[in-house]
Amino acid sequence: MSTRLMTTMFVGLALTACLGQRASAHEDREGKVVKAGDGKLTMTVKDDKEDQVIDVAKDAKIKLDGKVAKLDALQAGFSVKVTIHDHEVILIDARSKAVGRVLVPEAVVVSYEKHDLVVKVGEKEHSIRIDDHVRVFNAEGHHLTGKHIEDALKKDAKVEITLNGKVHEVKVKK
Repeated sequence: MSTRLMTTMFVGLALTACLGQRASAHEDREGKVVKAGDGKLTMTVKDDKEDQVIDVAKDAKIKLDGKVAKLDALQAGFSVKVTIHDHEVILIDARSKAVGRVLVPEAVVVSYEKHDLVVKVGEKEHSIRIDDHVRVFNAEGHHLTGKHIEDALKKDAKVEITLNGKVHEVKVKK
């Protein structure tokens, strides 16, 4: 009986040790994309002088600018955070160079009607569809919705437009 108990305890401890080691096998890395595609990601890692080539799991979750993407959508220079498990990338969170970049530092509202914003930059007019993917903020930084957007985007209001691959934010300036 005591041999059985000892064997069971030994197997239990061995399983616990293996499972614990397996759980800690995840590793996170941050850097820049050098090349991506064909099931591999080549990236530079912060504080490392050489590029690293890592296999990407077939079922890896890949996001680019917060949206589901394919591996070959990642381009050289994009910032990337990856999670590696068993020598394979299982999670990629990439950001394009365009994220948060100011597209138009100062534009003037020409009109806003039924979710269509027309702004003037210099002598040129641009149309922007204000849908659920475009966030609008007032001069105090408060996120606006519904009627408040219409109130803020009056003719001649000055706005700043940023992009995230496409128009991402419109900020009303004072």
